[in-house]
Amino acid sequence: MRIHLIPEKTRYSTGDTIAAELILQFDNLEIAAMVKLRNLSCRLTLYHLQESFEAVELEETAIPRVIPIVIPVPELWRRPGYAFGVTGTCSVSYLDFSAGNSTEKQAEVPVSSAFDFINPDRPTVRYGFLCDFKTSDKQHAAETLRFFRRFHLTHIQYYDWVYRHHDYQPPAGLYRDMMGKPIDLSTVEHYIQACKAAGIISMAYGAVYAASREYLEEHPEQGLYAADGSPFSLIDTFYIMNLSENSPWSDHIIEQYRIALRQTGFDGIHLDTYGYPKQGWSYKETDKETESGRPVFLEDEFPAFIDRVRKKLPDSSLIFNNVGNWPVHTTAKTDQDAVYIEVWEPYSSYNDLLGIVGEALPYGKPVIIAAYLAAFKNRGRNTDSDTDSDTDTDKSEDSCLTDSACYLIAAVCSAGAVPLLFGEQAALLTQAYYNDCISLQSSEEDILAAYQDFSVRYRELLTDPRFRDITLTHGFGENREFLFTGAAVTHDGKPGTILVRIRQYHHTTCIYLINLTGEDNTYWNQPKNGPAAPASLTIQIPQYRLGQTVYYCSPDALAGTMRKVPCREVTGIRGPSLELQMDDLLRWGMVYSY
Repeated sequence: MRIHLIPEKTRYSTGDTIAAELILQFDNLEIAAMVKLRNLSCRLTLYHLQESFEAVELEETAIPRVIPIVIPVPELWRRPGYAFGVTGTCSVSYLDFSAGNSTEKQAEVPVSSAFDFINPDRPTVRYGFLCDFKTSDKQHAAETLRFFRRFHLTHIQYYDWVYRHHDYQPPAGLYRDMMGKPIDLSTVEHYIQACKAAGIISMAYGAVYAASREYLEEHPEQGLYAADGSPFSLIDTFYIMNLSENSPWSDHIIEQYRIALRQTGFDGIHLDTYGYPKQGWSYKETDKETESGRPVFLEDEFPAFIDRVRKKLPDSSLIFNNVGNWPVHTTAKTDQDAVYIEVWEPYSSYNDLLGIVGEALPYGKPVIIAAYLAAFKNRGRNTDSDTDSDTDTDKSEDSCLTDSACYLIAAVCSAGAVPLLFGEQAALLTQAYYNDCISLQSSEEDILAAYQDFSVRYRELLTDPRFRDITLTHGFGENREFLFTGAAVTHDGKPGTILVRIRQYHHTTCIYLINLTGEDNTYWNQPKNGPAAPASLTIQIPQYRLGQTVYYCSPDALAGTMRKVPCREVTGIRGPSLELQMDDLLRWGMVYSY
C-alpha cells in the first residue's frame, strides 16, 4: 500500500486555502479488490527550512480511496516565495481477504509533499508537457492532472496540438497534424480547463517559422532561403519561413498565436525553434538588396520577433526555445517568462549543464533546462496502468535509469535552474519528439516525486537569483576558504568524485553535493551505476558570523527533512571555521549554513 499526499494546486497565492488529497493506492487492481479499508489516522508536520509546525491530525473511518484534507499554515509562513514541506505517517487498518478469509491488518505508511507560494517579483516556472490529444485521452485527464499536481508543474507545453504549423484553425474538431497524429480539439480544450483549475498555465506549442511545403509554394515571399535560393526545411516536412518584421510571415504567425489564446483558450505560447538555420536570405524576387535577397541573421531577428509578440499579445505568457544554448545572448534579454534552453551535444556532461545555467542566470529570469534522457528509450514504453510494471524489466537496469534522472535533476537544480522532464500520463521525455516519451514505473515515480518535492520545498535555497556561485573562487584553488577532505571532490564532476557547487547570499551559504563516486562517466544522458554506498567527507565552512549554524538535507533521506549538523570550531585555512562530518550522502545532498 502507498499513500500519496498531492496538492490541490501546483502553486498557491498567500491567501489561498492549502488543500490536498490523500490518495490510497495498491500495487494492482487484484490486490485492491481483496482489501476493505477500515480506518485511517494520520499526523503531518510542516517544515519551512529548519523550522517545524505540528499541523494536522486526521482520523477517518469507512475511508474512501481519496481523502480531501486542508493543511493549516502558520500566518508567518504565508509570504510570497515561501515554500514548505509536509511529512508524516498514516496508520491504516484494513481487512485482507486474499487468503480466502478476512484478516485484520495494520500498515504504517509514510507520506510527504511540498507546497509553495507565488512570488510575483521572482516567479517560478516548473515546466511539463502534454502530447496526446485523441478523443479517448480525455479519460486519462484526471490521472494526468493528478500527476502534474504531485510533481508541482506550474506550466504545461501542449506539444504538436495544431492542425498545421501555419494554420491554427482546423477544418473540423477532429483532425490530424502534420506528422499524422490524430487530435480532438475538444480534448485540448478539456485539458486547458483542467489545468486552469489546478493553477497551471497552459502553453500552446507554436513554432516561430515552420510551415508546410504547400504553404511555402503558395507564399514563396514569406520563406527563408539558403544563399543558392533553396528553401530550408526540417525532415522535408517543416519549411522555414522568414520571421523578419518586413516579412508577411511575422504578422501571419502572430495572428495564429492570437487564435490559440482567444479561440482555444491557452494562456501563453511556447515559441519553438529548431536550432537551424542560424542565418539565411529573404526571397530574392521581392527583396533585391543583393543577388540573394536580403540577409537574415536569426540571432537578431529572434529577439525582435519575441518583442513584437509581447507587444501584440501583452497578457500572454511567453517562453522561447534556445536550441543548443543558442542564441541566449540575445533572446534572454527580451520580455518573456523564462530562459528556456534545449540541450544537445556538445553539452554532454553535468559540468556542461552547470555552465549553461550559470551563463543564463544573470538575465534575472527562471532558467529551464530541457535535457532529454535518451537512456530511457531502450526500455520501451509500458502503458498498462493496471499491472505492477516493476516486474516487467530488469531491476538493475531500471535502477541505473532512475539514477540518471536523479542526477540530472540534482545537477540542474544545484545550479539554480529547473529541468523539463515530466508530463502526460506519468511520462518522462527521451527525445525532442515528445510523443516518444516513456511511462514511468511506480517505483521510479515515487523516487522522482521525492526529488521534485525537494526542489520545491527548498526553492528559496535553489532558485533565488540573489545567490551567486562561488565554487571556483571560494571552494577550490589557492584562494579557497572552504575545505573538503576524506573523499575526492571536484568542481567539474569528474567520474569517481563528489561534485561540489557552492552558492552564497550574504551570510547564507549552500553547498550542493552530488555523489558520483560510483560512476565511470559523468555524461548526463547515459545510464548511471548509482552509489555503491553512501559517501563520507569532512567539510570546513568559514565562520562568517557568531552563532552560525549548519544544517543538512537530502531527497534520499528522512523525506527531505532538514536536520541540524553537529560541528566543532576549528582554525581553517583562512581563519575560524566550522567542521562537520558527512557520512550519509547517497546521491544528492545540501548543506545549509547561516
